[in-house]
Amino acid sequence: MSPETLELEYEKLFLRFDRGIFELFEFPPTTDFHFRTPAQWLAVQFDARRADKCRLRFGFVESPDAPLFGTQMVPFVFTHTPSAVLPQAAEGVFREYFARVAEATGRRLGA
Repeated sequence: MSPETLELEYEKLFLRFDRGIFELFEFPPTTDFHFRTPAQWLAVQFDARRADKCRLRFGFVESPDAPLFGTQMVPFVFTHTPSAVLPQAAEGVFREYFARVAEATGRRLGA
């Protein structure tokens, strides 16, 4: 596992991967939006919505063989799933970030 810390700040979201742990924060801070999990359990789905919007959903997966990030439906295991509405053009930014997280954890990206 890479000791490198990976961070991404996009609009009001702040994503951080460090020593195998993924964290998600939103500004302004709320107790409902903080999300922290081992990256081995992380799954992120990028859903295209109407117009130029999309929804970025964060959840847990049971299998480390499941894709870490993708546009296909992901079988989340969750008690709550934080999500954010973003421009569709943001997909490339998040795909690049999660490709680096996937590489650091030995996970794969989905379609």
